[in-house]
Amino acid sequence: MNNRLRKFSLRGVFSLVLFGALLGLLATAAAPLTPLLAEPSIQEAPIVQIRAPEKDELITQSAGTVVTISGFAWDSTNNPGFPDDPVLNPISNPTNAGFFYVTWAATPGALSYVLVESTSPYFDEALVTYSNATSPYFISNKANGVYYYRLQAFNTDGPSRWSNSVSTTVGTAIAGAVTQLDLPVIEVSINGEAWQPVAVAAHADGYWVWSYNWVLPEADQTVYTIRARGQMGAEMGLEDSITVTVDNNIYLVYLPLVMRRYPPVPYAPVLNEISNADLNGEYTVSWAYNGPYDVPVPTSYTLQESTSADFSTNLQQYPAAASVYAINVTGKLSGTYYYRVRGNSSEGEGEWSNVVSAVVAATVVDNFSDVNSGWARATYKRSDGGDLMNVDYAGGTYRMKILLATSDQNNYKMGLAKAPDRFIPAGPNYDLAVTHYFAQAEMPFSGYKPSEGKAGLVFAANTDYTSLYIFEWNWEGLCAINHYTGFSWPVSGYQGFGGSMVTTPIRNWAPCTNLAGNNYNQGNRLLVEVRDNVARIFVYNNSTKTQIHVFTDDALRSHRRVGLITGSWQWTPVESRFDDFLLEAK
Repeated sequence: MNNRLRKFSLRGVFSLVLFGALLGLLATAAAPLTPLLAEPSIQEAPIVQIRAPEKDELITQSAGTVVTISGFAWDSTNNPGFPDDPVLNPISNPTNAGFFYVTWAATPGALSYVLVESTSPYFDEALVTYSNATSPYFISNKANGVYYYRLQAFNTDGPSRWSNSVSTTVGTAIAGAVTQLDLPVIEVSINGEAWQPVAVAAHADGYWVWSYNWVLPEADQTVYTIRARGQMGAEMGLEDSITVTVDNNIYLVYLPLVMRRYPPVPYAPVLNEISNADLNGEYTVSWAYNGPYDVPVPTSYTLQESTSADFSTNLQQYPAAASVYAINVTGKLSGTYYYRVRGNSSEGEGEWSNVVSAVVAATVVDNFSDVNSGWARATYKRSDGGDLMNVDYAGGTYRMKILLATSDQNNYKMGLAKAPDRFIPAGPNYDLAVTHYFAQAEMPFSGYKPSEGKAGLVFAANTDYTSLYIFEWNWEGLCAINHYTGFSWPVSGYQGFGGSMVTTPIRNWAPCTNLAGNNYNQGNRLLVEVRDNVARIFVYNNSTKTQIHVFTDDALRSHRRVGLITGSWQWTPVESRFDDFLLEAK
């Protein structure tokens, strides 16, 4: 609960004392007065503008090269009066024609403009300069390709910095252009053996060519049936079948050959089964080498990974030293991954081991029906020893509760529950969702409601959760999107309220369409979609998906920890219940 403090103003008393002092000065006007010392002026901070390197410049020098960064700085007494950076509008060229307009708004203080064109986004090739350009500026007779433009404003004091760059494509929609056909899957089977994929390529005349290298067998005077079939998407075409006879006139005589292992390359290691019960994209691949030791032991190992059991697709190799018998694999998207390992020595590469596989799931869901599913169960305390927040499983939900405090020790606090590691997405494209409602906790007074109590979905947190993004909503049905830094897990206070957590608003608190509020036990489904460096925020209630906000931040690519929060403002207790926590890789 909040304590109210009354403030007493001394402004009136101070005014009376000051008035009396002035009367005293007037009464002694004949006495000499010591002049007051003038306060030193405080010099204003300069305005700084970087001019080199240029905005968006491509720097290609090697490591260790010194790149000079330079520019101008000024204050109000020596402002050089450079024009502001101009801003180019996006180019409208929906038909990809070879003629179009480049436009911009007038820049304050500008007397003229120079427009520059290039076929490179870094303006380092095929430069064309249009002097004394005016908006709209007509460009014509352009050959097929992509063209980039940037603008500089000038006045009598000099040039501005370059504007943003814009681009347009010419010629991608030319009538009569040949459409690139999708490649089908074509397979060959010989004498009823397994179907084998073949190499396929598109022909310029609109059909495909394919080929398969068949190694002729040793058998003589033998008829072989060759079948071929093609598949496009889910549709399988008709088979074609021919027969051939192989007559190679070869006579084979087999003689026994008894010798020691030669060349004396290492034997095949043995791969252990991979433990990945949570189906996430992080696990360990390990092996053992047990001889026999009639040949030199490996001096190194090579672990191979593939998305096919025959190691024909998405092949990746992990080298390992002789003393290494395990490799940690991270960042795997959903799918099945196959592994094999071999030893190497000065005599050559050894035989491949057995093949083992690991499955990574695309979707991880927790409905909080299992109290051992990995979420924290604890009561966290304040520095003075008092209880602050409790987290636990409750009735098939996950409960986060800012506890009742009859004074304000638990006000302005936010508690964080880190999601288990299986909810760390393997890549930068994923959906994160949860269902939430406010539950009625103990009543500190009649008619109590957890005013301004809130809950939130944590995403794009760094490893130690000191930097995190939160889609949060409150009891009243408002929502916001904030970036917090300086967070102290498990419970943190806001800067100036007993903590150092700094708030950077992305979407300020405001009404949130389709979000239920102002009552207990009202379920809301909240969703965050992350695609590379773009996040889209939704309320997903009553089968209606309502977008609340979209923003871009490069930190979304590398920071992928997720979790849940509950917080109080001026009132406690606040009790949140969460259910159906979902992470789905995309």
